[in-house]
Amino acid sequence: MNTPGPAPKDGPSVHEQRYPLPRDRCRVPPNHPPGVEIRKEPDMKTKTSPARTRMSELATRTLARTITASGRGLLAAGVSPTDINATLLNSVAVEHPDLATERLLVLQVLERPGLRSRCELEIALGDIEPLTASDAFSALEAEGVLHTSGERVWASRCVRHLDTLGFISV
Repeated sequence: MNTPGPAPKDGPSVHEQRYPLPRDRCRVPPNHPPGVEIRKEPDMKTKTSPARTRMSELATRTLARTITASGRGLLAAGVSPTDINATLLNSVAVEHPDLATERLLVLQVLERPGLRSRCELEIALGDIEPLTASDAFSALEAEGVLHTSGERVWASRCVRHLDTLGFISV
């Protein structure tokens, strides 16, 4: 029975004869002196892993301190906490100059299902200035309350559902 094992002194083992290694993948470097121990190179992954962990922890702590300091600085400058939240979450804070106009606009859109034209809604708003109505359209669209496509305006699914639940009323 032929079993792989150490090579006899006069040549390679049966296993090495059947499954020869390419010259560049030798088990022993070429011209290796007999009796000298071959040392394995250190694994760099195990050597650098603790350093990488420490560096990522340091980066996380530094980032947390920077965000905290910028938040405190914004609070000291008089910026509201909701605007700070919006800034740090990379969302845009929307100005709402005339809430009454926005309320009227939402109620007009919810008055009947389906699409409404922008002109029709501006007429329904009455004597409200066109610039104020345009600002209300923009603010409600930015907040996701209304959707627009050209001249067509419709309420978002969320607003329709809130209306069904009775949360939106005069």
